[in-house]
Amino acid sequence: MRFLLATYGTRGDVHPMLALCLALKRRGHEVALAGPPEFASDAARLNVTYHAMGGNMTAFLAKNAAAMGGNILRMARVLKSEIDSEMAKQFDLLSDLAKSADHVIGASLAFAARSCAEAAGRPYHFISFAPETFPSRYHPALSVRRQNLPRWANRLSWWAARKLDNWLLRAAFNRGRAGLGLAPLTDALDHFIVPGHSLLATDAELAPAPPDVHLPAAATGAMLLDEPGHLPDQVEAFLSAGPPPIYIGFGSMPDARSERTREYLVKAVRTVGRRAIVYVGNSVPEEGRIGLGTSEILFVGSLPHGLLFPRVAVAVHHGGAGTTSRAARAGIPQVILPHVLDQFPWSARIAERGLGPKPLLSHRPSVGRLVSRIREALEDRTMRAHAAKMGQELAGRDGAERMAEILEGSGHG
Repeated sequence: MRFLLATYGTRGDVHPMLALCLALKRRGHEVALAGPPEFASDAARLNVTYHAMGGNMTAFLAKNAAAMGGNILRMARVLKSEIDSEMAKQFDLLSDLAKSADHVIGASLAFAARSCAEAAGRPYHFISFAPETFPSRYHPALSVRRQNLPRWANRLSWWAARKLDNWLLRAAFNRGRAGLGLAPLTDALDHFIVPGHSLLATDAELAPAPPDVHLPAAATGAMLLDEPGHLPDQVEAFLSAGPPPIYIGFGSMPDARSERTREYLVKAVRTVGRRAIVYVGNSVPEEGRIGLGTSEILFVGSLPHGLLFPRVAVAVHHGGAGTTSRAARAGIPQVILPHVLDQFPWSARIAERGLGPKPLLSHRPSVGRLVSRIREALEDRTMRAHAAKMGQELAGRDGAERMAEILEGSGHG
């Protein structure tokens, strides 16, 4: 079969789909992935056919760092200005690609994928990386930070989210659909995310589907990309020079004050008194990403978490689905500082399951509060035992392979 996969977002939205591409290819299928242009080189390295779609999402987030770290209404105003052009680009590309596919798979912000599959008469599935994607009375909408609301408040939050989604998306949806000869939508959310056409790529032990969301298959497990290779020599040397360090990194999250954040993290690490590996992303020049610190702190660029996390003591991170799942598989406690959207429920789940301390709901809390959480993760024996047990339970699970198996069967149908 010929599968067309489409996703849009950051690394955490693209790499799981690359993992799925590889799983489908191992089963003998033809696969192509459409996604943000900055990840074309990742696909090329893995020999995955890739179609650049839309603008550079990483650059967009960096440009709008202040707004994207703010409240949901401010974020929505920034996104509204981009939605029309990005949606049009998706329709232009995917409408043609869908015609030559047997099955279309969408994920994250690939808004046009389902309409293009509909126009081409192809089966369609949406893959979610967090159960909070689906409307439910058991959790609030993704725009809500608090996770312990009563069920009536959860339902109210989804009513408000539906209004916001229609304001953001419906006009752009309907312009694209009109160009394909499709009927207009009355509700964007009901079209974009439908449980009957959706699959959940999470580990059920961490993030099961809520009881009122009925999916065609059980959660598959997280789809994690295992890239071949090894850690840089300087990282290997640092790891070998002492006890397992702390890891600190916030993935693709934009930071309008990156230098201040770096100084703040250095102060926290030195207060804890433990060696650390700190991910600095694009906040320093390329040639300075590794080895900027003293013997106690190593600043690094992007590293494969699958290789690094089993060799650190604690992971301090933003709570993205992929990073959380990687740390859980490594069997290490997690200190989470959620920034946006599904990172808040992920952080709450880790604390509820005893895999980390209570999350810090500000992405730049006081140094004292961060130090307290890191020390708790390092010293709480019960927490460390729970994390190690979770790692053993998840060891060897291949969510991408299970997802490929499900899609292969549905494609035949």
